[in-house]
Amino acid sequence: MAGGGGRGLGSVASLGGIWNGQAVPGSRATLFAVLSAAVLLGVVAAGVPAAARRPAAVPLLVLAVVSVLVPAALATGPGLHALGAVVDAVPAFGVLRDGQKWVALAVPGYALAGAGAVVTLRRLKVPAAAAAVVCCLALIAVLPDLAWGVWARVTPVRYPPGWAAVAAAINADPRTVAVLPAGTMRRFAWSGSAPVLDPLPRWVRADVLSPGDLVISGVVVPGEGARARAVQQLLLTGPDPAALARAGVGWLVVESDSAGDMGAGGRTVGALAPVHSDRELALYRIGGDTAGPSPARRRATLVAHLAWLAMLVIGGGGALACARRGAATPRR
Repeated sequence: MAGGGGRGLGSVASLGGIWNGQAVPGSRATLFAVLSAAVLLGVVAAGVPAAARRPAAVPLLVLAVVSVLVPAALATGPGLHALGAVVDAVPAFGVLRDGQKWVALAVPGYALAGAGAVVTLRRLKVPAAAAAVVCCLALIAVLPDLAWGVWARVTPVRYPPGWAAVAAAINADPRTVAVLPAGTMRRFAWSGSAPVLDPLPRWVRADVLSPGDLVISGVVVPGEGARARAVQQLLLTGPDPAALARAGVGWLVVESDSAGDMGAGGRTVGALAPVHSDRELALYRIGGDTAGPSPARRRATLVAHLAWLAMLVIGGGGALACARRGAATPRR
């Protein structure tokens, strides 16, 4: 969780840090990140005394402290070892991974403390105009990228028309889709220089086979798509289309506008007639049948959704009853 005002505790306490440095402005890898952390924590510290005087704010302030300290502790060597042991023993505790997301629970407390800083400034009799100027300059100082360049670089892109055509064909017969090149990341000429996640799974209703492997600094973190990985390895050997059909593949999409590992997949493509083909995208029908979920799995999914709905209804009803009871109770 580096990159947000230091490492470990400093990163978490400043609500920063991310595993992918390319997803944040360049200044987050410089001393500006430390400066921004100092400004944020300074504002929070200035407002804590004023916020703590209100009993309703105390639980949120305590939650903020816990939400910062626990993920920071889990990011240490012993913390990582303990978390790994717990997840190996009880896989359901896997939700504790990616601990930076739990830091979001600190935001309400930070917001109250930030508001309390206004009360502190009023007590110190700081002129309103001076306080406003300092706050505006602080925003620019801690994130200079906004002052030069980010606005000009964040622009929308348009998908080539072939994407809509391919999606329409697949959605008309939503069978399992295999994709070339291999991998989940793409670098299209029309989307800019930054690598992006393959958008095809979000374009179609069919199941798009993706192993979910993640490459971080040259290290491959395997995903959980075992079947997708097996089909991908088969596809890279350039098999006969019938072999892909037996593996349950209904469609093959070739995203030719992105570099990547094609293996010997060109042999398979050469044996097929395209349903759609242009400079960026090609679609081929394989014809394999897609096995749907079993009746038992459908029933389990339905029961789970009904249980979640019941929890929402019961919880909402309980909250409403408590609110009405509180409103009916006379205050002394």
